Amino acid sequence: MIICNDELTVEKIIEILQTFRTSEKPRLEKLERYYLGKHAILQRQMADETQPNNKIVINYPSLICDSYASYLVGTPVVYNGDEQLASILLYNDVADEDLEIATDANIFGFAIEQLYLDEDGQVRFTRVSPKETILICDNSIQHNMRAAIKFFPIDDYTFSVEVYDKEKVSVYTASTGLSELNLVEERPHYFKDVPFVEFINNEYRQSSFEPVIGLIDGLEKLASDEVNTFEQFCDCYMILKNVVAEPEDIQAMKRNRVLLLDETSDAFYLTKQVNIEQINSLKNEFIENIHKISCVPDMNDEQFASNASGVAIRYKILAFENQTAKKERKFKKGLQRRLELINNILSITGKAYLDTQIIFTRNLPVNELEIAQEVNMLRGLVSNKTLLAQLPFVDDIETELAQLQEETAQTANLYSFGSVEDE
Repeated sequence: MIICNDELTVEKIIEILQTFRTSEKPRLEKLERYYLGKHAILQRQMADETQPNNKIVINYPSLICDSYASYLVGTPVVYNGDEQLASILLYNDVADEDLEIATDANIFGFAIEQLYLDEDGQVRFTRVSPKETILICDNSIQHNMRAAIKFFPIDDYTFSVEVYDKEKVSVYTASTGLSELNLVEERPHYFKDVPFVEFINNEYRQSSFEPVIGLIDGLEKLASDEVNTFEQFCDCYMILKNVVAEPEDIQAMKRNRVLLLDETSDAFYLTKQVNIEQINSLKNEFIENIHKISCVPDMNDEQFASNASGVAIRYKILAFENQTAKKERKFKKGLQRRLELINNILSITGKAYLDTQIIFTRNLPVNELEIAQEVNMLRGLVSNKTLLAQLPFVDDIETELAQLQEETAQTANLYSFGSVEDE
């Protein structure tokens, strides 16, 4: 996100693009590389090229991001709205979209979604790359979005640049050096606002694994050096003391695995003394700090017994839950803006969606019997729609409500004997 109140002239757009490409894009590319397992250890060179140079990648960034995204929206978000909104969300495969958006937010610190109308006039929304999209906000206290810039290569020499404001999109072409922009077309988009949504991971737009990159690099270097040491041990030098042998004699000894030594001779390997306990202690310290700082629990820990109850697990992942609760609030703001933009399109025909309730459910093992008992105790205190949303085995709340009403009506008809006329 860039704060800018200046008029978006061609010169200003070029300036914003050049600043983004030189300052922000390299950071985003590094975060994506780390998520994909392309870590700094893979670039390590040894001063002595004859020495082993193993490069062990331990992909904690992927574990951290996928854990947070799955815990937040692995169980699909429930949208309690009207049938028209439900149809739009289903058409866009909203459960998959929400998961992809949550993953991007954890990787880059923020995710960006674009809304548009397809060839059939249907409302669509899809994630776009944070490496190729710039959101521009004003400097008010709300930081309202005033424009968005998308840029992507057409070929090796040409870029397409799309500038969206609240009414239209302006399409430009530019050379790779971005020295000038050539206007190709302008067209309305009908959303009555900038048709983009930003989902932020936290207030500082920081990746979920960014604070532990140094620890991950240290752990991978330690693991790689440990393998190097083992390889050196396997290929260590043999010292023959008071032994006179020709090269062919030594080859024969190696081949036959036999040494002929007199009482004054000796043979032994030259090995480096390694403190295995110290190395293991250091590795465990790295691993513990990675989990502690990222707040992602180590599921291989002995604390997580297979028969632990849902409540017991929640106590053990309290820090993870607290961080996810923060992410949920930020994520929900993005979902609300998505619904507002959809409403802007629907309002053109006068068919706007009704107020929508957004419900998150943590992706944890659940005790269905315990939940059913709690729901039954709340009957009469909250609506049936809210009660059904608490049941993990109910996917389509509207269909379930309709079936419930139909069964209630059938039962009423079955036990109805008609009215008795007064005599």
